[in-house]
Amino acid sequence: MLVATVLFAATWIAQLDGYREEEVRMLALILGAAAEALLTVGGYLGGTLAFVYGVRVLKRPQTRALDAVVPGRARAEADSASPQGADDA
Repeated sequence: MLVATVLFAATWIAQLDGYREEEVRMLALILGAAAEALLTVGGYLGGTLAFVYGVRVLKRPQTRALDAVVPGRARAEADSASPQGADDA
């Protein structure tokens, strides 16, 4: 998220002349879009870490990193790997 913040600051600097001339600078538009994309990816990965991987929520050390990127996959594999009747105890 620090990189996204730096990109937003660079966007602001790149657009300063555009504010004075009342036009959108292409560099500022590209930097702003890149910063928004980074925030989206960071939010997605943060949510994945919390809700799929259970970081700071619960422990799942056996879950592969690739499974953490697809919501629900780690839970489905964990449910299919548990033996039948384990919940009946």
